[in-house]
Amino acid sequence: DELTAVAPATDAAARAVPATPAALARDPAAACPLDVSGVMTTARRRVFMPRAALRSALAGYRAAGDRLVYPVGTTVWGAHAAPDGETTLMRKRADGVWDFAVYDRAGRLADATSGAPRPLRAPTQCIGCHAGSKLFEPEKSFPREAPAGPAGPRAVHTPHRSAAAAAFFDEHARRSDGLLGLYATVYAAATPQDSAVAALAIPGLR
Repeated sequence: DELTAVAPATDAAARAVPATPAALARDPAAACPLDVSGVMTTARRRVFMPRAALRSALAGYRAAGDRLVYPVGTTVWGAHAAPDGETTLMRKRADGVWDFAVYDRAGRLADATSGAPRPLRAPTQCIGCHAGSKLFEPEKSFPREAPAGPAGPRAVHTPHRSAAAAAFFDEHARRSDGLLGLYATVYAAATPQDSAVAALAIPGLR
């Protein structure tokens, strides 16, 4: 019981996660934003995947055994729309494990999310979903539109909905590097001419 109390209180310091989300770059040229309405929160989230990390994973896809593996240091973060206003973060460590963090609407580190439909503790419940095999909406249905859930709509807000890219990567189900989002799938559909995408010769992708 004592260890259970100590671990969450010292976790962020032990992992040296950023004290605030202010240092996270939101430059569109450096990151690929993807808006999602999902099961984690009823707030719409804008998730930022660093463009360089995404292209690195695509370029190394074949060498990694047809897996999307992101470089050490990759930091993915999600900005939650109002009234939630929180920020969530995952960052890849040198040992290949992802750290998770939550910041409240004031930018302070928090033990858990606070938005509806329910609070989720970081990092324990984050790891449970990211390391598990359960499929979640709206990624489960993509590229089709997802049905609404009990707490509201579910959607990947993008016009780039390639069935060929979705089938090729099967990104959400495989989650080969612990990511639940459809970052490579949407990027390939949006930029099929990108050299990292073109080299994969995805059947049916135009």
